[in-house]
Amino acid sequence: MAVQRESLLIVNPMVVLFESRGWRCINIHGNKFQSGLPDLFMYRVDGKASARWVEFKVVESDGRIKCSQAQKVEFPLMVASGGPYYCIADTDLRGTENYDKRLDHYKRVTQGEPNLKWLLDKSFWPMLPSKKRKRIV
Repeated sequence: MAVQRESLLIVNPMVVLFESRGWRCINIHGNKFQSGLPDLFMYRVDGKASARWVEFKVVESDGRIKCSQAQKVEFPLMVASGGPYYCIADTDLRGTENYDKRLDHYKRVTQGEPNLKWLLDKSFWPMLPSKKRKRIV
């Protein structure tokens, strides 16, 4: 259920924006054989920008952001690799009143530095076993 809510509130509005600006977006679906990956892989067919992975998170009314156990293992490793991993976390990006928020997130993903580390700092980094933290930091 959470994935459907995340797609409705955050992913779908951003995919529409990315695709309208020349990006090809591929939704990644976790299952029992594949888990811990970001929600979206995106690239430009014209080669004007490098490919990126984007994780979307709904910020709950109390400010919490939920992550799966697999993400708690994989995301720190991804960040440590220095790859193009981004995070978009927001409450709701639907509707014309949220267009400026969508544009801001678009600029961060397409022009900014990878920011998945922000999610680690914000939500579950302190919950990782110290042994893993030392290895990654």
